[in-house]
Amino acid sequence: MINKISWLKKRDLNAHKNDFGHVAVLAGSRNMPGAGVLVANTAMKCGSGLVTKFQISSSNALCIPEVMYCFLEDGGAGCFTSEMAPQIIASLARATVLVVGPGLGNEKTTAECVYKVLGASNIPTVIDASALNYLSENQELKLPKETILTPHYGEGARLLHCSVAEIENDKLKSAEEISKKYHSVVVLKGAETIVCDARGEETEYFNLNNPNPYLATAGSGDVLAGIISACLAQGLPPFEAAKLAVYAHNMAGVKAHAIKKSFIVASDIIDYCDLEGDSCK
Repeated sequence: MINKISWLKKRDLNAHKNDFGHVAVLAGSRNMPGAGVLVANTAMKCGSGLVTKFQISSSNALCIPEVMYCFLEDGGAGCFTSEMAPQIIASLARATVLVVGPGLGNEKTTAECVYKVLGASNIPTVIDASALNYLSENQELKLPKETILTPHYGEGARLLHCSVAEIENDKLKSAEEISKKYHSVVVLKGAETIVCDARGEETEYFNLNNPNPYLATAGSGDVLAGIISACLAQGLPPFEAAKLAVYAHNMAGVKAHAIKKSFIVASDIIDYCDLEGDSCK
């Protein structure tokens, strides 16, 4: 079932960058520097007015010209550490959306940093990848009011402390349970991606049953997190932002493959993402 999608509105001729939000990206590590780059680049190219990427000093991640950076000294640790949390939290005062998780790794000190940041944040937040695993280990953590979780089936199983088979056997129920448990909008990713909002009295679903095997490539989920953040930054509420991003991400993969006539990589998806509906309606 594909219910109505809220496309981004055409921009006013007198608009300026501050009208379109400021995305903060807490992602990447020395061993996985590209994850944060993909998120930040996607958020920028999908219409966010401003993007700031937190970056550890020992990372050799590519610097994107349009993105701002907040460099943090990691003392050679190769990851975000708990000591960095106060500086990150202070920097979030300028942001309107937070993305956290891609490429952060499995270090305990990074998990502690994320716990502190999420506990102090009050802006719409996209939680993906490593941060979902941290969340599964700290279920008492209070999340920001407008949060979107983006687990694949394995991460969903960890969030619910069940098996992947149980997730696959009833995806709608699984998405609903995650949404209720964490009081968040959920994007349960797979060949049949489910977007679920069970925060209110009536559960809402968006079921994208349009398998695209060419999206099964490293970094594809990081791009999706960036698209969602751009939708949030430009004013869509969480459920609407997630629906549009999931649909646009899928269609961008379809178009990229059709044009390249070969396998695609995550950065190809960014170039064909349409959030205004000009090429997808």
